[in-house]
Amino acid sequence: MRTINYESKIKELSIQKQINDYIDNRKSFVFDAIAGSGKTYSLVESIYHIIGSQGEKLETMKQKILVITYTNAAKDEIINRTGYSDLLYIGTIH
Repeated sequence: MRTINYESKIKELSIQKQINDYIDNRKSFVFDAIAGSGKTYSLVESIYHIIGSQGEKLETMKQKILVITYTNAAKDEIINRTGYSDLLYIGTIH
């Protein structure tokens, strides 16, 4: 498990808030970053945000969150972090 200093944690939380705001306002965005920078972490946090804010509505409408990754390793990591949920379909283009 990695440790993060206070300033970096504040920046990380700010970026995640921006991402959540885009999601809540149904705006498109691109999250482009180098390997090991936290893209998967942010994606998982975004999934938690969507389930927390829209999970009941998704269940009622019989909808799912579609998560497509580039690699099987990323797919497996997301499944590992989120666990099993009927609200998620996690696949890969690899």
